[in-house]
Amino acid sequence: MNLFAVLGIPCFTLFVVSAAGRRKAIKATAISAQRGSPALQFIKGLIYALPCLVVILILRRFVPLSYRRFPLYLYYFFTDHLIPVVFLTVLYFLVYSQKTFRELLLFGGGFYTLIGIVEVFSQYGQYEPYLLFLLPAVRMAVLLFVTIFFLRYQEWYGVVRVLFLILLVFVPFLSAAITYLYMRAYPLWAGCLTVLLFLGSLVYMFLERDV
Repeated sequence: MNLFAVLGIPCFTLFVVSAAGRRKAIKATAISAQRGSPALQFIKGLIYALPCLVVILILRRFVPLSYRRFPLYLYYFFTDHLIPVVFLTVLYFLVYSQKTFRELLLFGGGFYTLIGIVEVFSQYGQYEPYLLFLLPAVRMAVLLFVTIFFLRYQEWYGVVRVLFLILLVFVPFLSAAITYLYMRAYPLWAGCLTVLLFLGSLVYMFLERDV
């Protein structure tokens, strides 16, 4: 049952890279040839996810879980959503000087893959639909949105750039809302919103012809 949680993000990353277009993938490969193979970009993401994991595990170890509405939202907002997005965005700035969609997506796929694997095994025997299905699907959508919004933020200036920055900041708030609905015993609404977010990210990617 935990195969989707473990293998979902790497398989999704490979699918998106392929679906982005063979011609563009070949072009991206030529641009990033000096940085290594696609596997190397993915492995970099795995390695750079370690500091993020340390922060998340420390918070989960020392911050008590409250079942009041707002503290509950804040707990999962930080551990499952905000901290990974902040770390990934900062790493996008630091790791690559010339950024392509393919490079960033492979790096981000490796980043989220390690986080997902550690979470699955750290909660062994306490599996629930949120950890096994909803959270991995949400993170697939977040990976796409963050990568595209980050690229557009780098490319544009003025008001449009500010707009993409706002969208980038908004992503973890939206994904955390799904977690909050699930934890407040609204699994159907959480599942529906997850499907909409996931499909919306794919549609948006295909509408973005330059990625």
